[in-house]
Amino acid sequence: MMTISSEQIRAGRALLDWSQKELAKHAGLSLNALNNIERGVANPKLDTMLSIQKALEDAGVEFLDAKGVRLQGERLEIDRFEGAKCLEAYYNEFLTAFPEGDGEVVFNGISNNRVGDMMGKRLEIYRRFEKEAMRRNICERCLIKDQETTFMAQRNIFRWSSDEFFSEMPFAVYGDNVAMLLWGPPMRLIVIRNHDIAKTFRKQFEFMWQSATPVPDDIWDFHRSRDGIEE
Repeated sequence: MMTISSEQIRAGRALLDWSQKELAKHAGLSLNALNNIERGVANPKLDTMLSIQKALEDAGVEFLDAKGVRLQGERLEIDRFEGAKCLEAYYNEFLTAFPEGDGEVVFNGISNNRVGDMMGKRLEIYRRFEKEAMRRNICERCLIKDQETTFMAQRNIFRWSSDEFFSEMPFAVYGDNVAMLLWGPPMRLIVIRNHDIAKTFRKQFEFMWQSATPVPDDIWDFHRSRDGIEE
């Protein structure tokens, strides 16, 4: 196994759109140690550099020579779920994507009124997901329909999206994955696993998030007390 340079580490991390924190976690290093290596101010052991290299290669980075770096063969996988188990599969997707936690899921086009009506007894599935997501520090941000006042979780993850930006086909972006719900009937869940596609959807979400309206405190406080939602 060839050893890699600090330039290749930075380039490989950029290809994956990883932060230093993410790479350090995958390589089993401290954030400070990785930062010093990338800046060239440390003299790391061979085992340390091999751990970094393996973490990047396991994620799909290929090292070509003393400076070269590229992604291995383009990953494109599509999974499909249908019927009553769609929502359970939807939430399990997010937990599976971040088995060690410290991730973020962003949603656009989710109507909590509609999801709540369809879930019925399956609301318990969502509550279990929320509890596990909080334990793993998996954060959420969600764009909901303008003026909607049904909240299934904490207010700080919700913003009101104007009609022109609200998606009638809900989608979620998490890691290198995009999940799309088609209401049906029958309800379907389509999951696309591809780095570039996920990056494109995430950029779209961030643009709309900046244009969206935070839910006012007075509206949130009323519905929190009514529905028994905890901070």
